[in-house]
Amino acid sequence: HTSSRAVRHSKSTSAYIRNAQRELNGHSAPVVCARWLSADAAVSCSWDHTLIHWNVDSGTQIHQAHAQLRENEKLTSMCLDPTSLSTAVCSATDGVLRQWDMRTGSSSTAASVVHSFTAHEDVISSVSFVGPNQLVSGSDDRTVKVWDLRAYNTPLCTIRCPARVNRIGISPLSNMIAIPMDDKPIRVHDLKGNRLVRFHNKDKAHPILTSACCWSADESVLYSSGYSPHRSVVLWCKQPKKEKDRDQE
Repeated sequence: HTSSRAVRHSKSTSAYIRNAQRELNGHSAPVVCARWLSADAAVSCSWDHTLIHWNVDSGTQIHQAHAQLRENEKLTSMCLDPTSLSTAVCSATDGVLRQWDMRTGSSSTAASVVHSFTAHEDVISSVSFVGPNQLVSGSDDRTVKVWDLRAYNTPLCTIRCPARVNRIGISPLSNMIAIPMDDKPIRVHDLKGNRLVRFHNKDKAHPILTSACCWSADESVLYSSGYSPHRSVVLWCKQPKKEKDRDQE
């Protein structure tokens, strides 16, 4: 059994990046997500309903993909299949997950949607691959779902949460799901829905909401960000769980 407590670093250890090495201009609305395909290629998605495949070295577009969304709907997140990097899946405010084959586009034609399906009853806040053809999505409908893209009619697992789910974090070694929520402590589950870690949040690290989570490479630290007067990123470190803390949040 483990628990987690918050640790803050002093401002003296902070590093600031003030100048960008390169700017990639092409979207007409805010960019919500960007992922590396290789050392010189990346994919970005935006509220303008597009994915853009970039040559980062030259700063030019290789091709675009366009989501068929109503004008008031937006893309919210994107992930790439780690085994091939040719499959991209986007989440959106209409509750639909869309899968693209990035190999089908060119400079004059858009990449094609392989398939799409309604995954949630409300806004999908984030989506992440956890292996070949398997991904996890989180939503404002207060659920986190595990999907197999080869049989997407029914989720492999549904985790019900007490509040709206924000940008989830998947651990790189064991695929633990860190679930940040509105006005609730972070929860950590495995892919079968079992709850793994309890968080001690007595100091109200994120008193309004936790917006996103991200794991360190060795899974020893979980980083979280949120809306709070501190405007801080919090580091959560694993500790052995004491007997008296077993039933505490």
